[in-house]
Amino acid sequence: MLVWRFSRGSLFKTTIFDVSNECLGQIADNLLLSDTSKRLWEAALSEVGSDAIKRAKIYRKLGQFWAFRKDVKAKHYFEQSLRICRGFYGDNVAHPNIAYSLLSLGSSWSKLGDQEKAINFFEQSLAMAKGIWGDNAANMHISASLNNLGYSWSKLGNQERAIGYFDQSLKMATTMYGDNTAHPIIAASFHNLGLRWSKLGDQKKAIRYYEQSLTMKKTIHGDNTAHPDIAMSLNNMGSSWSELGDDKKAISYYEHTLKMQEIIHGDNKAHPDIAESLHNLAISWSKLGDHQKAIRFCNQAITMHKNIYGDNTSHPNIAESIQALGSFWTELGDQKTAILYWEESLSMRKRIHGENTAHPNIAELLHNQGSAWSKIGDQQKAISYFGQSLTMWKTIYRDNMAHPHIASSLQHLGLSWSLLNDQEKAMGYFEQSLAMYKAIYGVNTPHPDIANAIGNIGSAWNKLGDKKKAIHYLEQSLAMNKTIHGDNTAHPDIPGVLINLGLSWSELGSERKAISYFEQSLAMTKTIYGDTMAHPHIAESLHNLGASWGSLGDRKKAISYFEQSLTMMKSMYGDNIAHEKIAKILHNLGSSWSKMGDHRRAIG
Repeated sequence: MLVWRFSRGSLFKTTIFDVSNECLGQIADNLLLSDTSKRLWEAALSEVGSDAIKRAKIYRKLGQFWAFRKDVKAKHYFEQSLRICRGFYGDNVAHPNIAYSLLSLGSSWSKLGDQEKAINFFEQSLAMAKGIWGDNAANMHISASLNNLGYSWSKLGNQERAIGYFDQSLKMATTMYGDNTAHPIIAASFHNLGLRWSKLGDQKKAIRYYEQSLTMKKTIHGDNTAHPDIAMSLNNMGSSWSELGDDKKAISYYEHTLKMQEIIHGDNKAHPDIAESLHNLAISWSKLGDHQKAIRFCNQAITMHKNIYGDNTSHPNIAESIQALGSFWTELGDQKTAILYWEESLSMRKRIHGENTAHPNIAELLHNQGSAWSKIGDQQKAISYFGQSLTMWKTIYRDNMAHPHIASSLQHLGLSWSLLNDQEKAMGYFEQSLAMYKAIYGVNTPHPDIANAIGNIGSAWNKLGDKKKAIHYLEQSLAMNKTIHGDNTAHPDIPGVLINLGLSWSELGSERKAISYFEQSLAMTKTIYGDTMAHPHIAESLHNLGASWGSLGDRKKAISYFEQSLTMMKSMYGDNIAHEKIAKILHNLGSSWSKMGDHRRAIG
């Protein structure tokens, strides 16, 4: 029979002897004509009669269609397929069709956000697959189950367990395809391991895996080929370099990614991958201190997302970029504008996830609002938001689970109580947070979160008046940061610790030692952000140097540093903006001119 038409749409000229909807549905699947295949599979249901195996297969196919679209209907079809297979083969029989349905149901629950239920199905699928093909067999189904278990444990925050499953999946893939073979599944396994090491904070190990994945992808697709998988590896390498504090290198990777995506998708096309690259460039420019450039990139990302999803659509990508805008405005010192953006993002997140749903994105926005109110000076309101965030994180991860988000909320509650001058309550939160970070990363593991928590305990001891104890903790924090990032590495986590050490020595009356720390902080910050970049840490170091030289009686040197700090603060926050840091510098400048006898300049 000569077939010219296929589901009322002209496709190709060929001879097909089986023109059942089931057969045509399979052909449409192979040709990646998903909408056509769906119509054909639905029509095929009425043709299969009492053939249970064919009915189960069609339900699986329809489940795959809806799963690709991340639609909850997928779960219904996979459940139907599983029910039919168990009815046909037997409830306790190990069969590939049952194992596949279990695997598919696990994927559906994972996409719906219930990782514990997903893990239950993946474990059943894995056990059945091992029963069918052998405990030590290298098999695609076993590999897929291991891989999916890795994803779900990662989403639950247990990266070590996730890495264990991804390692097993990688070993199986190399057994199946060859140790030195460039294969997409092996490349994907390297990539997955890189992501999990990144989440554990080991960015150098993450980069090594990303590089292996990238090399393999270039071997598969071509060294100079613009391909989505290559772009994804470049993007993730940018993220890891950003986490390592090298945002200049990160921007280089993000720009390379953006160019590749524009070749793949079209220069003027609105595409989610291009919007993501614009968003990532915004984040890195903000970390380099150029918040205005960050805002421009972020607005481009939001415009593109709205072109893709609709101007009035509540979508996670739009909510994420609006949230980032809030973060950039908070860095510019405009906390009220930041709060407006975060409230907009929070309303959108609640429409997406549900008004009363405990969700990580909602918990994060509550946390951000707490940070903004803390910077405005309303610590009680900040504590309320941090408390809501903490409660939500505990609901998400379970009350007694050690998780970085819970530890971070405890840390910020401590900072707000410290600003309310209740240092004992602050210390309690800092110590809980430190204990949790050590439980997560290891008691003797150098980690940025642990170093930060130790530093905050040092600051609390400083405010309690025990400067020597403060210096003890701050020196521990500094030593750990140098172990993590390298003894002579300029990293954004270090200048703040140097500033706090300088302040502690200053309060002990050792201004020369304080100046040494402030100068180290200033030099490092300029190395990180550039000699002419206006950045809060540079401005703060200049201000502190002015204060220390003033205490040593060198008013001219003090005024020089205060004026440099004032110029930088105004360039960051605006010439006519009322900002507490600008007010403090003006006060110190006035005081210095007054002590030099120039009362006209002191007044101002």
